[in-house]
Amino acid sequence: MMGLDIKNRIEMALNIVLTKDVHLLEKNINERTIAHKLATYLQCVFPEYDVDCEYNGNVMEPDGKKHIRPLKDELINLKLLTKKEEEMIDDEIIERLVYPDIIIHKRGIQERNLCIIEIKKSNSTIPSSYECNHLSVTLRMIMVIL
Repeated sequence: MMGLDIKNRIEMALNIVLTKDVHLLEKNINERTIAHKLATYLQCVFPEYDVDCEYNGNVMEPDGKKHIRPLKDELINLKLLTKKEEEMIDDEIIERLVYPDIIIHKRGIQERNLCIIEIKKSNSTIPSSYECNHLSVTLRMIMVIL
């Protein structure tokens, strides 16, 4: 599937959200609710794939879960290091479980991850740079696997 086709299909699903579910956006409803509605419409435009919210499965990991491994310094710069992670003095890389807002993929087949979507509302307290970092680490992970 070509990038333009993927983009067009995602735009179609977004337009449906903006038409049918504008109330969710106007009333500042939770990000997960918006992600669910978008995923519902994405499933319609990607019938040959599975579309999941908060999916953390990964057939390539020993525990079967999705992980990211950002550099500790990146988390410090973004002020997103937890107290527990601060105590991990010798660790340069922090391992975290991840739950992408939406993933378009084939369950159980690593090579068939088509698209990961992270949703960020404009009034979110989590910096968008963290989400970009999260996606960047995930993409590096996928590129290494391929």
